Amino acid sequence: MRLKLFAKTKTSINWIFTIFIFLTTYFALVSPNFTLGETQTPQTLGEKTTHITLLFLGCLLGLFWGCWASSKFRTLLQRLFITHALLCSSGLFILALLWQLAFLFAVHPAFGFDVTALHSAVIDPTDRELIGYFSSNTNNLFLLLIMHKLSQIFGTHSWFFFASCSVFLTFCSAWLNLISVWVYDRTKLPAILYIQALWLFVFPMSVVAYSDIWVLPLVSLVILCYILTFHSSLKAGRLFFAACLGITVAPLYFIKPSAVIPLIAMVLSELLFAVAKRPAHLKLFLACLSLVILGTGLSCSYTDHALKKQTYIALYPDKTIPPIHFISMGMTGTGGYDPKQALEMAKLPDRKARITYSKKIIKQQLHKKGFFGYLRFLFFKQQRNTADGTFSWLLEGHFIKGQAATKRPHGFFQQFVYPKGRYLGDFRYLAQSFWLFLLLIITLGRNFKAPTPLIVMLKLAILGGFIYLLIFEGGRSRYLIQFLPLFLLLGSLSLTNTWQILKKSFAWIK
Repeated sequence: MRLKLFAKTKTSINWIFTIFIFLTTYFALVSPNFTLGETQTPQTLGEKTTHITLLFLGCLLGLFWGCWASSKFRTLLQRLFITHALLCSSGLFILALLWQLAFLFAVHPAFGFDVTALHSAVIDPTDRELIGYFSSNTNNLFLLLIMHKLSQIFGTHSWFFFASCSVFLTFCSAWLNLISVWVYDRTKLPAILYIQALWLFVFPMSVVAYSDIWVLPLVSLVILCYILTFHSSLKAGRLFFAACLGITVAPLYFIKPSAVIPLIAMVLSELLFAVAKRPAHLKLFLACLSLVILGTGLSCSYTDHALKKQTYIALYPDKTIPPIHFISMGMTGTGGYDPKQALEMAKLPDRKARITYSKKIIKQQLHKKGFFGYLRFLFFKQQRNTADGTFSWLLEGHFIKGQAATKRPHGFFQQFVYPKGRYLGDFRYLAQSFWLFLLLIITLGRNFKAPTPLIVMLKLAILGGFIYLLIFEGGRSRYLIQFLPLFLLLGSLSLTNTWQILKKSFAWIK
């Protein structure tokens, strides 16, 4: 009975994940980011693509033609990228890190939207508008205190400094992902190196000092601690890593509450496999699980108490926006930020009134859309949540303050990512290509002969992220950044399956 329930549950998870990942891949494939030449839609970044995109497509066509026409060329590629995969992928990864550093020195502008509120509050926490902002958006308070502490330690609060911190944290996340794969399955190390190198080449969000980026190393660390605790060959230290896992949840939650979804997926995955097959060391398993829960509870309680006692910025507790507000926003318009509701939240006198108002909006939207109308709305919201491979670059309010330089070397990088940049269309095409590539790897290689708890956890966590963004405020793919370690790790673990499928499909090429 237990084994039957286990099998059905695994099958259900795989089917639901398959539906969502196929939809996401389809949405990425038909994205307007793949517009060539002149821009035809306001959703597309850049006025037009240039010779850079044509060169990229020419290289891809050349590779395909060479593989089809020449067995010697295929052998050369196999030796380079497969036989010497570790050396080649390591070199590419190091090159990507250097590219990111060069990008950092060229691009570290003043940013708008919530980022400017954090930066301004580090400089002057007494500003009335900022007090009002953080009173309403207490989810950014913990990040503000971290940024303030860093500015005190290093004696600066420049945009370049915080951009440097963001790039450093992005690097930390990438290295932690590498260690996770190395601990779990060393044969997959070249795969994660290749995938992360391509990601870093087209990921300008690394210079944005905001919670989306600053939570990345914590998500990666939670996954690493999970692997070390439950799925590594290490016999000693598991209790220590279990405690570290629990303690890490506090900063993870208070920087980005939705980033705890992987932890929930970990617990569900472990319980699912424990029900089917009793763990070999049951007492150790229960002790580790207890330490994770205990560490989470204690660290979250301590952090919450410290935030309530902080004196850096004066807040009005009755101004805090309730979580239900983000559900009501997620049902309105495109499912993203709604200025009208945000303004109403600021006007209403207390928390009770805000909850009442949000409930009213939810009832109105459900009545207006109806059951099938709401399903249709969710279908297209999933597209808006996941299709954009630029992760909503430049789409937030007043994203970059300034114009791109024309002189090299700074101008070369800035023309790719600044508003009205000459190569902005090329950037969105290249970024979209990587996103589609990663999704195709996951989609084609999603079926595992014997899925492990880690595979099930990654699928559950990605599903949880999709569902969370369908229910709460979404409407743009920037919110997917916090889940990128999950996609990168699942992609690296799926690459072997994908490669086998492609080899069978193109076996006719001799």
